[in-house]
Amino acid sequence: MGDELERLQELESRRPTADEISDVLPDAVALRSQRDSELDGALSPTIEGSLERAVQRNPQRIADAIFPIIGPAIRKSMRAALSSIVEGFNRALEESFTLRGLGWRIEAWRSGTPYPEVVLTHSLVYRVEQLFLIHERTGVQLEHLTAPAIQAQDPDLVTAMLSALQAFMRDSFPQEGEQRATLNHFEFGELRFEVAAGPHATLAAVVRGTAPSAYRELLQDTIERIHTAVGPELVEFDGDTGPFLRIHDLLEECLAEQRVQHQKSRFASFAKRAVAVLLLALLATWIISTLWGNWREAQADDKAAAARLEHAFKSVEELEAQAAGTQQLLARLAADVQRLADEEERARQERAAADGRRQVLDARRARLSELRRALDAEPGLAVTATELAAEGAAQAFVVAGLRDPHARAPLTVAAQAGFDPNLIDAHWTPWLSPAPDLVLARMREQLAPPATVSLAYDGERVSAHGTAPRAWIERAALVGPGLAPTLSFDTTALQPSDPPVPAGPLPMDPALADYVRRLADEPGLVVLDYAMGDPLPSGRQLVLEGLRDPDARDPLEVARDAALDTTRLHALWTPYESGDPVLLLAKARRQLAPPAGVVLDGDGRRLVASGRAPGDWIRRARTWVTAHAANASYDDSAVVDIDRQELDERATELELLAFYFELADHDVDLSDTERADLTRLLRQLDDAARRSSRLVRIVVHGHIDGSETIRGGVEVARRRAGAMAQELERLAPAGAVFTSLGVPTADEQDGLPVGSIHRKVTFEVITFGADSDPSGTPR
Repeated sequence: MGDELERLQELESRRPTADEISDVLPDAVALRSQRDSELDGALSPTIEGSLERAVQRNPQRIADAIFPIIGPAIRKSMRAALSSIVEGFNRALEESFTLRGLGWRIEAWRSGTPYPEVVLTHSLVYRVEQLFLIHERTGVQLEHLTAPAIQAQDPDLVTAMLSALQAFMRDSFPQEGEQRATLNHFEFGELRFEVAAGPHATLAAVVRGTAPSAYRELLQDTIERIHTAVGPELVEFDGDTGPFLRIHDLLEECLAEQRVQHQKSRFASFAKRAVAVLLLALLATWIISTLWGNWREAQADDKAAAARLEHAFKSVEELEAQAAGTQQLLARLAADVQRLADEEERARQERAAADGRRQVLDARRARLSELRRALDAEPGLAVTATELAAEGAAQAFVVAGLRDPHARAPLTVAAQAGFDPNLIDAHWTPWLSPAPDLVLARMREQLAPPATVSLAYDGERVSAHGTAPRAWIERAALVGPGLAPTLSFDTTALQPSDPPVPAGPLPMDPALADYVRRLADEPGLVVLDYAMGDPLPSGRQLVLEGLRDPDARDPLEVARDAALDTTRLHALWTPYESGDPVLLLAKARRQLAPPAGVVLDGDGRRLVASGRAPGDWIRRARTWVTAHAANASYDDSAVVDIDRQELDERATELELLAFYFELADHDVDLSDTERADLTRLLRQLDDAARRSSRLVRIVVHGHIDGSETIRGGVEVARRRAGAMAQELERLAPAGAVFTSLGVPTADEQDGLPVGSIHRKVTFEVITFGADSDPSGTPR
């Protein structure tokens, strides 16, 4: 034994430490459990010993814990046992004193089977011992019936076994040309399972013996009658089995039994007399066989001792082989752990880079919002559009809007707000602001009132006070209203400073004066100055200077309405944006250029939009109304955002997807077609989110079935969700958010159905505004 001891000591020195084994033990146990059931046999003595010591140490606590179930179980078991004993005793008593009964006793003695079981075997054609009604979609047991004197196992366990077997056979052997193949019958020892399947429920019978074909037809007829009786309840089943109590009578018809009808032996009386002699012979035979068996066992013990000694030497060699295999397993496990760690680190770095890019983009958007607020707060400036400049451009922000000539310089306003003017690309359109201070400044510049005249604004109108020449008063009355189209201009408080004009021809042709008054009354036309020019054959020429809105009426049409010869007119019009509400609808239609599916309607105080439009146009229209028609109402509730609609459709399409896994597996194995479809869907989802100015968060939910609750449970679901989230990050465009995982809690694992359709990952899409809380709100 010296060599063997040295080899054992060497193996002892190479034995892994407890810390090394603890790192790989969970995965090693899981792998061994998947390979075969030897681990169960190895752990059973330890678990049984622990339970035995717990009972010995504190039996009262164990008794209190199982008290609610042990009493009913004992009573049920006693009733079944007594019923079985009485039934077997009656059958045995009937057959005890016949030749057939004597033959059965000899068979029981030879086979070692109890005599009542031999009687039952020879007298029973078939008996239905249990019935199970199982919901097809959820695998939940709806009803369970047991024949009298039958001690049944836990019906929930049997139901789960049947559901798992059906799912396994369907997954392993798919049937072409059939919508849903069904396992019709199978055998286990002396028991035969007969199955009748329907669209929404399955009826399974546990039969001892051989049932005729008529019984299988009875099962199929019963499941059809059940669908007729409780069809709606099966379709809308939500876990409540109460509605199915009324089909109890239908199921009881399937608890059938058939026995062999034996005729009584003519020699019963002779058997009664011979039974005593036979019993004595059997007793003598038993004594002789017992003595012979004891001698044979002694001989076998000697041989077994020699075999155990030889086995001990072989065990040493097996230990060496197992140690080498364990080291190889540990090496493979260490490589797998390192690979998983590398993949996790790589995914973490990719998420960090995406978060960094998203934070920079959010910061730029926030600064752009601050710039817009600063410019909009300045009187005479109205921002109509803002956007971030393209990457690599010299400027960072692009701004477009309206500017009153008397407003402060926009770049000066931006500089005071803390922005570098060199980073702003601005585009401004001339505009007459209705701001009171700017209106007064504009009127003072254009009317050039003498020092004796003062202009005042009281919130509703601009009034002139003081004294002035009559020519200035007349000119102010004609030109002033056009300089403040949203306000009234009052010159009644002015007093002429020069004597009245003597009677005679007016200093200005009445037709030309009427034309100037008509221009002053036209929305979008502002007369800044006018004067009489050179004489013409048709009369003196009118030289006129003013402002004209692109949507205003043509001044020549006004002249034709006044029956004025247009050859006498010489006008210089400067384009500008008027704030007159009369032009609001025309201005909105021209500047917003609504898409073909949008209709704009309304009047000077109200705008209404309806139809279908991109989200960018909807936001631009709201911004335009805020800048150009602050006093007008705007209603776009009837406009459908086609970008947001597409976003919801793509999100729904993703939420309908599911990817399935093998038992206890969490590796994502996508086909080329699945990967291409998923990439396309993610890009479409990202494009729709960008067009609708929304952010998207995708929550990956991991799911398990009932058979996996003891194989890792929540951890298996978490690994499935994590693996799919990493796959999404590789396939999705940069900037998308896929960091959230959803797994079942410990409470949610109880009662999970069994089947491959429950081992999967699904998706939940959450959308939220770019400026809102990233936790988001589900659609």
